[in-house]
Amino acid sequence: MDVDRQLLQWRKRAWLNSTQLYGELTDIIIKDTGFTSLFANLIDNSEVDSFSKNIVNIFTTANKTLPLIKDLIYNEFNTKVLAEGEGSILRGNSIVNKIEGAYVRLIGANYLRFVLSDLVTKVVLDSDLKLEIDPRKLNDYYEDKVEFEKKTADIELRENQKSLHNIAQQFLDRITDPSVIVEMPREIRAIADYTAESALRYAPESLAPLVGGFIMLRFFSPAIVTPEYSKLLSSEVAPSKRAKRNLVLLAKVLQNASNGVLFGGKEEFMTCMNDFIIGNKEKMSTYFNLICKDPLNQNNKWSDLEGVKIATTTTTTTSNGSGTTWAKPIVGGSKWLATTPSGNTPSPANSNASSAHNGKSNSSSSNSSSGSSNNKNITTISLNSIVNSWDGYIKNVQIQDLFDLHRIFDSYKEKIVNRIINTNNGNGNNNNNTNNKTAIRVIEILKELGPSPKTKTERKKKETDAAEEPTSLQNGASMGSAFDECTHMLERSRFLFQGPNDKNDRSVFYLIVNRVKPEVFDNVNPLIAHIFKVMDICVNSPYTLVVDMSWAHISNDLKKAIFTHLPKLAEIFSRKYKKNIDKIFIVHPSAYTRAVIYFMSAFTSRKLKRKIHDIYNWKDLSQYIDVENIALPETSKDFITKSYRVVKVNSKGKRQERLIKFTSNSLLNIDPKTHRIQNEKRINEIDEITSRLGSIEINMKLSGEGKKSGSILGSKIGFLTIKDNDDNSNHHSDYSNESNSRKYICNHELERDHILQDIFETGFKMGLQSKSTKSLPTEYRVIKVNNVGKHQERIFKLTIDSLLNLDQQRIKSENSFAGIEEVILDPHDDDIVWLKFKSEPNKRKIICTVKGEGKLLLEVLTDAINKYQTTIDIQEGALKLDAEEGFL
Repeated sequence: MDVDRQLLQWRKRAWLNSTQLYGELTDIIIKDTGFTSLFANLIDNSEVDSFSKNIVNIFTTANKTLPLIKDLIYNEFNTKVLAEGEGSILRGNSIVNKIEGAYVRLIGANYLRFVLSDLVTKVVLDSDLKLEIDPRKLNDYYEDKVEFEKKTADIELRENQKSLHNIAQQFLDRITDPSVIVEMPREIRAIADYTAESALRYAPESLAPLVGGFIMLRFFSPAIVTPEYSKLLSSEVAPSKRAKRNLVLLAKVLQNASNGVLFGGKEEFMTCMNDFIIGNKEKMSTYFNLICKDPLNQNNKWSDLEGVKIATTTTTTTSNGSGTTWAKPIVGGSKWLATTPSGNTPSPANSNASSAHNGKSNSSSSNSSSGSSNNKNITTISLNSIVNSWDGYIKNVQIQDLFDLHRIFDSYKEKIVNRIINTNNGNGNNNNNTNNKTAIRVIEILKELGPSPKTKTERKKKETDAAEEPTSLQNGASMGSAFDECTHMLERSRFLFQGPNDKNDRSVFYLIVNRVKPEVFDNVNPLIAHIFKVMDICVNSPYTLVVDMSWAHISNDLKKAIFTHLPKLAEIFSRKYKKNIDKIFIVHPSAYTRAVIYFMSAFTSRKLKRKIHDIYNWKDLSQYIDVENIALPETSKDFITKSYRVVKVNSKGKRQERLIKFTSNSLLNIDPKTHRIQNEKRINEIDEITSRLGSIEINMKLSGEGKKSGSILGSKIGFLTIKDNDDNSNHHSDYSNESNSRKYICNHELERDHILQDIFETGFKMGLQSKSTKSLPTEYRVIKVNNVGKHQERIFKLTIDSLLNLDQQRIKSENSFAGIEEVILDPHDDDIVWLKFKSEPNKRKIICTVKGEGKLLLEVLTDAINKYQTTIDIQEGALKLDAEEGFL
């Protein structure tokens, strides 16, 4: 019987047991690095980037990335030296290089700033610094042509070569300074040592290029070339075109100095720097020797970081009775180590090298470490105290990393069977047998999970797209002038930028109002020049303007500035700006929208009102712009909480427009017209979900447990007793499987995926919650005091990302957790909580009617706000890593 490869089917156990299944899957790949290495070499180049990031994020959360990288490096040398030759080792975008690069940029971010920030900032701020040595680019290098004509090209090249040599020497001296090397995170030194050890064994002639390629190409060079993403620069500093070129040239010189390769061939103009490479050869050799030494553990290098068993110790040990002892992370090392992905706290149950490096020790090991030396001694602790269970770290793994890992493994399950399981069958090798058992269990887990709820890779357009990047100054603008400084400020603020075209291939521009500050109007001429530079080339034909009002607060100073300069702006902009604007989308309109519309009238025709469309949910832009091309900032997308506008089809075929929202354990069906919660289904009432590849439909079978229990009006969730209006059920009917089914028709396939992912995520968090000793309520009876002092009885209900203010079933208001600025417990009454929303100037008084729930409401809201900020931090970290990947 043929398998229907288009069918997507999930059983209840997939999401309700997702915590256990994802936990076991991550534990397997972390413990069996041999299998993980084999699998990594099976995947196609198109998945290398995604897989590398997932692996680094997951392994680093468990503090187990280093052993994996060690296995990958050794496997790279073992398999490629004889088969393909030395030249093939650690080349290109291999999985080893990708994982190494992502890992060292993650843990070494603080160290990079310590080493390079001052030098890079000096280069960027020096407007007179000229390092261009390519004769073909000298002419374009100068914004001021008069300045260039004063010198001959030969004289200019010689001066620039000398400057490049001197600045590169300053960078190299800083990087190789022994006092700086001491501060390098030992994890990075360990990877350099693994590479050097393998090179000495398999390819001794390639030692310098291989170690140098790792430390410079994967670590220092990306930060030098993209300092704004590596946070080497303060937020007020933006590299100019010349500064960026200077940094690229410096990175080229440092890279070749590190790997000992002389310039020539395609970059003949760089041969003038070969003397620099030769002159620093001994310095680089000394540097490699230093970084490949473990400063804290000469006898068993890096063993504490790897969590490996050791044979001897120099301090008293404890054991689990079997005599097994383990290396414990040594206190000391680099204070610049960035331990884990932003927001993740290493588990006390795991070997925590990172926290030890920061001078902190977790509670589970504080006693055993208190008497140990900070430098030489190796301490061992009980095996039971560092059990590598997924329980200790799975709560800190980002769910999207798990979905991506699930998707990749599911996509390659046939290769796992054919290339690992079938290949190893009958082979007596112990390692192969271990890999075989691991592979079989992975296939079993994938079967229990079903397909990944993330059925396709989402190509999300980042706010840092090339169209938004700062460009060169207008011809004739002198460096260091007030005009130039203001232009840099405008570019840095990114209040106006061009995004991808809309569905009709029209240009789309974004105006982010909360980035418009009064100082933007301090010098109106650079403002006009900036708007021309961003928009002028594209406004000869119809274009779209998206005005983002999310979190916008237009102060009196800003209003005054806008109205003062409006007449001049209206005169400057030509007719094409006004005539060719096709649509203006006001996203998340607010009380300040009118001021912005007045401001926009300078660019538009008298038919302005007909061109304006209010967008209360940014997702509604998908009618005009492909969802993956909507270039709004992530914080703007979080302004409106997560909900899905769908068509719900019940078991009788009745079609109803609905909004879907998720709480911590249920799915809400909301009527978008009346704002009433029509019904609520617990996640554990969903028995089965089916869909098809490419389909926008989701079919659900429900257990109907609430109805079978005798509650004719529907199941009671918290304080709410919600009549199941959607299903319009006959009280005397037999609740069969057919009558307890429903269908949701989504707007597009990505939205369908997001709903599936939210079901899995809810089940995953329910699993985590079941392991917690404390469970906080998600509904609170309160009395809300409005602005005029009126008391209103309400129910506060928490969704996964917002606080609903309910009058029985009707939603009176919804506030995103992102929009809550502050939560304060009244100092005199524990049952009173004060809420400060970002959109309101004053705090709101909330009285909890159930004694003692004030503290609980404070705790649950504070936790929600912190989780939101953690998500933003992680997104920013991901953007930084993405930006660094294509640096040269």
